[in-house]
Amino acid sequence: MQTLAIVAKRDKQEAVALAARIRERYPHLTVLAERYLSHALGWPRVEDRELAQRADLVVVLGRDGTLIYTPRLLS
Repeated sequence: MQTLAIVAKRDKQEAVALAARIRERYPHLTVLAERYLSHALGWPRVEDRELAQRADLVVVLGRDGTLIYTPRLLS
């Protein structure tokens, strides 16, 4: 596994902080984020299609709605 994608609940500071910690904890991985999260973190923006193509693993930080939203985002 080389590329991790993170999808997070919008406007949830806990998710933003956790995403930043994940990236710090795993410096050997390429960590990408969906557009809202990448904007909140100041990370480079990745288009949804590219996110889906590059991710080896997707981590969802949120609740039911975020979990339901993620497959639509990546399809």
